[in-house]
Amino acid sequence: MTPLPPKKPSIEPEEGANKPDIFEFMDYRQYLLARLEYLQTLDRKYSQRWVAKRAGIKSPQLLTMIIKGQRQLNRDLAAPIAAALKMDEREAGYFRLIVDLALTESDSSRQELLKKINALVKEDMFTSITPDGAVIFREWFYPAIREIVMLKDFRADPTWISERLQIEPKQAEDALKELLERGFLRDEDGSLTRTEPSVRTAKDKLYPMYLGAYHLKILNEAFRGVRHDRDKRHFEALTVSIPKALMPRIKQEIQKFFREIDTMCESEESREEVVQLHMSMFPLTIWNNMESSEK
Repeated sequence: MTPLPPKKPSIEPEEGANKPDIFEFMDYRQYLLARLEYLQTLDRKYSQRWVAKRAGIKSPQLLTMIIKGQRQLNRDLAAPIAAALKMDEREAGYFRLIVDLALTESDSSRQELLKKINALVKEDMFTSITPDGAVIFREWFYPAIREIVMLKDFRADPTWISERLQIEPKQAEDALKELLERGFLRDEDGSLTRTEPSVRTAKDKLYPMYLGAYHLKILNEAFRGVRHDRDKRHFEALTVSIPKALMPRIKQEIQKFFREIDTMCESEESREEVVQLHMSMFPLTIWNNMESSEK
């Protein structure tokens, strides 16, 4: 019996469980690096040079420079790169959107792109995180309305809420209805109250894209907060160099700090204001592990 010839590497490698989920990325560079590293575990030919050639990029170094943040990805190259990396139609559509998001400087255009992203992955968002989490992070004012019911002068009137939060009465009305339906609030003889002191989503159910859109919205509210008198606000920033290995510990300390503040606030009976506390930590330099995987 004549032995079969050895099987040649497939042009389209069979993908496994460790495939990076593009819908968990908002940074197209991070996804490109993760996708390339994953494909190389299936077939070593998937170097940055090979993918660049398959995408019709004349300069073999261009893709490397894009991933390192030294060059921006041209919109015209997004589709051929998606094809070279074997993205399906839905993945390629999302990839083009996050490329556009990175290139867009207009706030209004960014909001429109976020709406398109939300529409594209809507089903995944509601199945990949808890329904409660999906609702509470839909708009910045959902958590605010959940907390505003604790104020001593609270009135369950959408107009009153809209005036306090500077949103539209219809937005306040819809948010109240949905928070009640989803169990974030409950009606006790005509008086609204929270069902639980705090709301958190399980770490494995947190959908990064969805939270990314939410964080952009609360950062926009922070711009409004700058207009308040200094005794009514606090902004602080620390720029420091760190070893990468320290990042998880810093994140744990930040989470511990938030839990302590939450506990402190919950111990108070009388409340007059709803505030938002958020702390940002992100790299100003490109992580040195974003090196070329070119062979």
